[in-house]
Formats: sequence, structure tokens, C-alpha cells
Amino acid sequence: MYLNFSTYNNSAITIQLTKGYNANRISEDARVHFVNKSIYELGIQRVETMFGNTVKVYDHERTICDLIKNRPDIDSEIFSQALRYYIKSQSKDIPRLFDYARKMKFERQTQELVKVHYE
Repeated sequence: MYLNFSTYNNSAITIQLTKGYNANRISEDARVHFVNKSIYELGIQRVETMFGNTVKVYDHERTICDLIKNRPDIDSEIFSQALRYYIKSQSKDIPRLFDYARKMKFERQTQELVKVHYE
């Protein structure tokens, strides 16, 4: 797993696409999420898989923002564990997290969650 924010091992493939993208050719086994074009590129990085393929992934801050945005659909233990791991991470970038949250329109909620987990 790229981020190591959880001990949970999810073997499901999750894909994030821009709204309006025709996802008919994507495997039915994949979970597809659609987002506005204005935030799709936010936090994208390229990493190499163990098979030598280059894939796009979201950075830590974007991943946390997606977790916060989709919190009602995420197991509460996995959510809390991921946020705790992020807060303890040496590579966290809180200003970037808040910047992404502002652009995704839930900055206040993100600030409150970070504050709770910092205490």
C-alpha cells in the first residue's frame, strides 16, 4: 500500500474519474468515484508499482481530504486510524491539507477533525 495509513488491506480497485467520463469499459469489479474536473488533478503524483508500471495516485493530503469527504461511507475505525497515522506522519503537510480542503469546500470540517486528533 502506498500511503500506509491503515492496517486494513483492501484488495478492491478504486478509480477516481472526472464527472462526465464514460466509465462503461471499466471493470465491474472496480469501484468508481466521480469528481469535478476542477479538483481532479489536485494532489496527483506518479509512482512506480512493484511491477515497474507508472500509475497516478493521490498524495497524503488529498487522500485524507477524500476520506473526510466520504466519511459517512467509511468504517469509523479505518477513518480514525488513517487520520491518526497522518497526524503522526513526519511527511504531513497541514497547510497543504487545509488548502486542498478549502478548494474541495470543506475546510472548516477538516480543521475541526485535525484539531481533535492533535489533542
